[in-house]
Amino acid sequence: MESYLESNQINRTGSIITTTYDILGNNMLDIEILVPIDKVINLPLEYKMKPVFKITNAVYARHKGNPALLQGVYSEILEYIHNYGLQQITTAYNVTINEISLEGNVDELIIDVYIGVSNNIL
Repeated sequence: MESYLESNQINRTGSIITTTYDILGNNMLDIEILVPIDKVINLPLEYKMKPVFKITNAVYARHKGNPALLQGVYSEILEYIHNYGLQQITTAYNVTINEISLEGNVDELIIDVYIGVSNNIL
């Protein structure tokens, strides 16, 4: 992705957002990667342009450290949703706040996690 953006003179304007919809087996995932950019572009057919992306009424938690431990944050958020009788309506969206290089320390990674919940309260 980075090389495509660079070769087409497109600048990222914010954090990358990811969400996983399904684990398909054979080391395959159904994921969505959202990359904020500085202009509207024509994309190859397998990609879609989302001019606006919003998550509202979300439960939020910040994960600091090794991404292998991110499951603990998901468990905490899901427990909170359950304890307060909320209804989950989205997958977990992960916003990478600080990216680390290949040589970087994974323990310095910061990811904000958002799960949308229904604003209908009974």
